[in-house]
Amino acid sequence: MTFAQAPLDHSETAYQMTQDQANNYGLRMFNDDAWEKEYTPHVNRFQYMRHADDSVSVTLPVTLTVERICVCEDNLEEYVDRPNAVDSELAQDDQGVISVPLELACHIPADFKYKADMDTETLIEKLSFKVDEVGVPVMYDGKLELSQNARDHLVERINKSYMVLDTLNQNIGLVKRIFN
Repeated sequence: MTFAQAPLDHSETAYQMTQDQANNYGLRMFNDDAWEKEYTPHVNRFQYMRHADDSVSVTLPVTLTVERICVCEDNLEEYVDRPNAVDSELAQDDQGVISVPLELACHIPADFKYKADMDTETLIEKLSFKVDEVGVPVMYDGKLELSQNARDHLVERINKSYMVLDTLNQNIGLVKRIFN
């Protein structure tokens, strides 16, 4: 597969998009494999509530950062105005980190027993893990907010089920500490 590589300059002097460019950048996510996704849980804001039946409700704030790493051939319909998008470096308005705050939630039944060999799909199913809330995506350390439309598009393309799965897979050590 041929693709354009993104330079990794995140300095303050780097190009900054306008509001419209940032929204369009988010709206150009069609193949989420062309985007790097990193899920960072905020353990210091982890909350749990024990219920009368000894079950526990858990919420975990997470920040998802997404950044385009390439333009794939299956994205070309979004790049008709850029015929060489696949073969060249990413354009300035196709680079940047979007931070998306979200909150994962699950319900741990009183009789739940975590097993070290339990795969994440089983864990998600048994504990009804879900993305409970998605906040406003931002760029440039919160200086630029993306629109509701761009947020909805990003969430739809990444898929809430994969957000849960990827968060747990990328942070398996944390998952084991929570449930042991």
